[in-house]
Amino acid sequence: MDKTGVSTRFFVILFLALFPIAKFFPLQKIKCPFMINSDILKPVCGEKININCIKKEDGKDFILFLSSYVKKEQAKGIYSYVIQNQVKDLEELEKINGIGPKTVQKLSSVISTSGKCVGY
Repeated sequence: MDKTGVSTRFFVILFLALFPIAKFFPLQKIKCPFMINSDILKPVCGEKININCIKKEDGKDFILFLSSYVKKEQAKGIYSYVIQNQVKDLEELEKINGIGPKTVQKLSSVISTSGKCVGY
């Protein structure tokens, strides 16, 4: 892995470690001092992650990120579904075993099915 990949992975891990604390702060007011080159980091700047941009290699990071909002098994189910299907509407996630309207509503604050894909 080159140095860019190592540093990006470091920031993703650091972000995911601090994310539960960051949920108590108004994320939309944070100014991003650096170029966001990963969709996983978008919520730091108040943006939603376009789940249709998630790639197989993002799996561990995406599951870890979603685990801040839902159970790990639900996060794995969402990841598997997103990798296999183009999601047109978040309500479509309710087809996944263990995902209901309340879960989709909770996730709608951090994920979407539209928007620009970053860093790929």
